[in-house]
Amino acid sequence: MDETAAQKTVASKDVRESIGQSIREAVASGVKTNPEYNAIAASRRATDQELRQGYALYRPSLDLSADTGYELTDDSTTRTITGDDEELWRSQASLTLTQMLFDGFSTKYEVERQKARVTSSAHRVRETTELVGLSIVEAYLNVLRQRYLSAISQENVNDHKEILNQIETGVDAGRSTQADLEQARARLASAEAAQANVLESLETAESQYYREVGAEPGALIMPTVPYSALHTALEDEITYALAKSPTLSVFESDIEVAYAEALGTQSTYYPQVDLQVAGTYADDIGGVEAYERGASALVVANWNLYRGGADVAREREFRYRHEQAKAQYSEAARGLEDEVRRTWAAMIAAGSRAEKYDNQANANEEVVAAYKDQFTLNRRTLLDVLDAQNELFVSKTNKINAEFVQMFSVYRLVALRGELLSALGIPSIDADLTETAQTEWQEMRKMKAR
Repeated sequence: MDETAAQKTVASKDVRESIGQSIREAVASGVKTNPEYNAIAASRRATDQELRQGYALYRPSLDLSADTGYELTDDSTTRTITGDDEELWRSQASLTLTQMLFDGFSTKYEVERQKARVTSSAHRVRETTELVGLSIVEAYLNVLRQRYLSAISQENVNDHKEILNQIETGVDAGRSTQADLEQARARLASAEAAQANVLESLETAESQYYREVGAEPGALIMPTVPYSALHTALEDEITYALAKSPTLSVFESDIEVAYAEALGTQSTYYPQVDLQVAGTYADDIGGVEAYERGASALVVANWNLYRGGADVAREREFRYRHEQAKAQYSEAARGLEDEVRRTWAAMIAAGSRAEKYDNQANANEEVVAAYKDQFTLNRRTLLDVLDAQNELFVSKTNKINAEFVQMFSVYRLVALRGELLSALGIPSIDADLTETAQTEWQEMRKMKAR
């Protein structure tokens, strides 16, 4: 999609300072320090560790138990040996190694579930970077827009002051009436009130910028909007967004999580088989002044045969959870398509409005200049001049608003398909998370191979 005349008009303004923060720099620095991104990044790292826990279930567990202390024993054994009770300082220790041999595939599906959760978490990090980046872009553009409007409102105030000065001179010379003077003063007050509203909006925009970026907005540079990144047809844009959206990728991974959970519930239908190797040592136990040593290597099987139908109900529960996850994906896909359609429509409409307001503003400038000349020759009334001046201010304001709506719509379309940061030329901010996850994944595969 080609760059519109509206953006070229905005970019032609003298805002490309030699030193200033670009939108790329604002997004790159703002995302990394954003609390929402940092929270999701921490969750991603936590999910990696949960996967490690899943792989650990394949490995044996080693448990040491030991105790020592005073023991009083009064039973048939002590009474037979001593005729009374026995008081001894007892000691005991045991070391048990347990290796899972078969658990009904519970560990297998737990690992599959955690793998899907890691993937989902990775997509969620990417989704969050895009959403946070889009919020920063919106704040950046809003500050620029309000600064433009502030400049326009100042021009409007200056023009009204100039008209007021001319009327005051005319009153002194007898060419204008007192009514003209009061009307000019009233219009100036109205222009100053409009300027005050714009300045308030500018302060609000700068405050929002600080919230999103974590720094005060200095000199900002008008960005080059990535129109060329969009497809020329809406349907192509929708198809591409559905294929690339990180939000939908999150829901796809959630379906895999639910599927693994559903399969994992079937493990309760099988026995649990473990290898247990144990060694024990005991001294002065049970009132007998002697030591004992023992060792065992056992295959232990446990199998629940009936649990009141809870296992069947649990399996059915997670089958429905799986269906729920698929329905949520479909809902998200419809929502994404709707957002693309509405944003596309807003972009097209705003571009059309901007072009018309630009033509109107150019015509109004000529009208104002002509009316001022005609007013000097008593061929136009003061009201004509003031009305023309107000129409010029309104058309310029509308033009700027429409242009920035169009620009933000482009960024939003790019963000909906998960390519905002790449369109801005920003390397993947979660690259360190991906690299860490891949390293840990390789370590866990080696662990399983052992």
